[in-house]
Amino acid sequence: MATVPSPGDSVDKLDELYEGFRSKFPDVPEVTVQQLHGWMNAAKAMDGTPPVVVDVRTRDEQQVSMLPGPDTMTQRQFEERGPDYFRGRSTAGYRSGLFADKLRRKHGLEAYNLRGSILAWTQAGYPLADPRDGKPTDRVHVFSKDWSLQGEGYVPVTFRRSVVPLVLDAAGGLWESVLRLLSGRRGKAT
Repeated sequence: MATVPSPGDSVDKLDELYEGFRSKFPDVPEVTVQQLHGWMNAAKAMDGTPPVVVDVRTRDEQQVSMLPGPDTMTQRQFEERGPDYFRGRSTAGYRSGLFADKLRRKHGLEAYNLRGSILAWTQAGYPLADPRDGKPTDRVHVFSKDWSLQGEGYVPVTFRRSVVPLVLDAAGGLWESVLRLLSGRRGKAT
């Protein structure tokens, strides 16, 4: 029987997970959820330009909840719009880190990764929005029961996953590693 981690354990475990894949995008600067929340509030208070937040999760994951605000968009919306900078997020920060790395390398954009991503956002107690109507929600998608590292008061939502996307994702990461090895470059894909 699985035990529910305490809030402190969840923060530590999420940080450990994030550090485990941080080496995949070493040149991408990161921001904390507190920094992003501050930037969003400052822009709102001063009627300034808010940071663009790109949600790189799947459409199904996004339908559970998203960070609130008019400048939170899906990866597809971002690619259609193409703003000058962004703050990316995924469940724990892996996919958004890879996407930020791509934007920095290929397009020279000022791109950051949100450390700990949506799970860290909930651990800080910040609100989430239901993308259908923009109203607050306590639901957050987590990758699996083992990744139920959401903040107190949030309800984890998991999906049954086909093994095929997981294998393709792993194969893609392996392929990038092989390309780096063959090109003699470390830390950056060719």
